[in-house]
Amino acid sequence: MSEELTTNKQELKRNYWLHRITGGSNGALLSYPLLKEKSILSTGWSDFSTNQFVEETKQKGITHIENCMKNKWNIPSLPKNRWSLYNFICKFQKGDIVVVPMWGGRFSICQITNDEVLTNESIPAEHYT
Repeated sequence: MSEELTTNKQELKRNYWLHRITGGSNGALLSYPLLKEKSILSTGWSDFSTNQFVEETKQKGITHIENCMKNKWNIPSLPKNRWSLYNFICKFQKGDIVVVPMWGGRFSICQITNDEVLTNESIPAEHYT
């Protein structure tokens, strides 16, 4: 098989995502420097940023996220953006392209370079500085 044909098949498997990275009133203070200076894409879902949550979400899917949100927040209806967290954990994959809206109408275009999902527990401390 030619290299060109192989590349085209790989392109067909690539997904393209729109992903907002801020969370809460001070989310931008951490999320934008992580992206700009460390090339780390974040979610803004710090309430669910544990290794256990990520692993259980990979196994159980969106139902796990929904149950955790209901239990933690005691809310009658679930936010639509829960799917962003699900996609981040379960669907983003190496090679995918992610468009990240920034302030002032700007945006960043990123490529996922590995399948690792870091959490508040697993992100190296030097990335917080």
